[in-house]
Amino acid sequence: MCRYRAALAVPLVFLAVIACTRSASQPTGSTSSPLQAGAPLVVQSSQQTGLWVTGEGKVTLTPTLALLSLGVEARADTVSKARDDAANAMGRILESLKANGVAQRDIQTRHFTVQPLYTYRERVLPGGERQGEQVLVGYQVSNQVSVKVRALERIGKVVDDAVAAGGDLVRVQGVAFSVDEPEQRQATAQARELAVKDALEKARQMAGSAGISLGKLLYLTESGSVAPVYREAVATAVPAAPGPPTPIVPGELTVTVTVQAVFAIP
Repeated sequence: MCRYRAALAVPLVFLAVIACTRSASQPTGSTSSPLQAGAPLVVQSSQQTGLWVTGEGKVTLTPTLALLSLGVEARADTVSKARDDAANAMGRILESLKANGVAQRDIQTRHFTVQPLYTYRERVLPGGERQGEQVLVGYQVSNQVSVKVRALERIGKVVDDAVAAGGDLVRVQGVAFSVDEPEQRQATAQARELAVKDALEKARQMAGSAGISLGKLLYLTESGSVAPVYREAVATAVPAAPGPPTPIVPGELTVTVTVQAVFAIP
């Protein structure tokens, strides 16, 4: 009888050893990994690997047009009076622009507003208490246009005549210099080509200095470009007596393109 019981205990102990071995091969609380589930192992490479360089290209241009921003601002007790004053002043400005050779297609209304004007005052209530309130004092009408002046040699006279025509109601926000769109696209393409060449040259130099070989190009992107626009503020005051013309110098414009490149290191 005792030998029968001992024979039964052997397989039971064997099964227990197998169970313990399997349990020890897997950490407690862990879930099945992609390898255990049969999924492929994907190793993600860091984007910081390789040789990273930044290239810059610049092209200098001579401005071909001026962008003039000006308008009128009229105030009056009534909306109709403020509107009439602004309309008359803007009409005179447009006539002066036309007389200076500015085409109708180069004039565009950019901003027109009619708004009330308030002032703040205090009044004394019965009992001596003071109370503040807003009081309507009139209305303001603003009309702003942008003007393309293609004859740069006349920009000073264009500004002077427009200021004189608008009188005390004129407001000049400033002058910006630029080039026509086809020339701007061509300059940007040239600057981009120079930026790529600059990045390649830097990469070769860095690889040579480090004593390594330069691998294939892995990544190339344009990280930024600067549009060729140069701004200059213009005074809005009307001289009391005729004086010299307003000097406005176009200068030069610079188109800048920046690229970033990543090369493999074999």
